[in-house]
Amino acid sequence: MLGIRSNKVSGASIDQTLSKIDAAISYFEESLDRVRYEDAQRQGAIIAQLTMALPTASKHVTKAHKEWLASSLGRLNRAISRFDVATKPAKQSTARDAYSRYN
Repeated sequence: MLGIRSNKVSGASIDQTLSKIDAAISYFEESLDRVRYEDAQRQGAIIAQLTMALPTASKHVTKAHKEWLASSLGRLNRAISRFDVATKPAKQSTARDAYSRYN
């Protein structure tokens, strides 16, 4: 996934990057469903990298691209909320267990 940014930007390369973001978000959601939090974290890093690779100012960035990205990031936000809810109780109980062992 490295090296996505290039000097030449086209509508097709933006479409391709957005498709990769959608696929990465789908894998992120699937990782959460299967309780594979390490996979989800790695996928989150890939999503961040892909998002950073998108041009912010280009004549090739269309309204449809922006709407597609907004929709994808909305899905990602909902998945991150699920991730936070799923992992928070485990972290708290682990901290509670450690505290009870020493006190």
